[in-house]
Amino acid sequence: MARQAEFLFGIVVSLAGLGALIMALGLRMFAGGIPGPGLFPVLVSSALTVLGALFAWQSMRGSGIEVRAVGRVAAVESRHRHLSTDVGQDKPNPWRAIVVWAGFVAVVPLIYVLGFTLSMMVLVAYLLFVVEGRRTLPAAVAVIAIPAAIYLLFVNALGITLPVGLLRLGILGI
Repeated sequence: MARQAEFLFGIVVSLAGLGALIMALGLRMFAGGIPGPGLFPVLVSSALTVLGALFAWQSMRGSGIEVRAVGRVAAVESRHRHLSTDVGQDKPNPWRAIVVWAGFVAVVPLIYVLGFTLSMMVLVAYLLFVVEGRRTLPAAVAVIAIPAAIYLLFVNALGITLPVGLLRLGILGI
């Protein structure tokens, strides 16, 4: 029964993506050498079409091999087991989703005060350090690199203006 539902869901997503792709192809993908209004709809609808079909195809395959961890649980997992929605618990724990959404809601007003990049640094730091409990050098680098890369992509490659905040601090607040 679950496999049939997964198959139907994959087909519906793929058909919805295909319909959106047909409509998106009517929009200009590029205008004057810069991305036009049709670029993102074409990319997203193409991804929906392919991923829906892949999901439907995978649902037709056998159950496959189940992989489980053997040995000690990582320190991060043991500290945040209360937020987990892993199999083996009686019911899913909604707190993880709630604390993640609380971070998104809290950062929205910050965007107009601190600007996009600094606000996203705060959000990524909250998600990595507080929610996930990852206090490593790669996590600290990600706090700076991810928002800066997104800012550069949107502003330089796509020509989309992002909020710089009331103080007009720019990309890294410098």
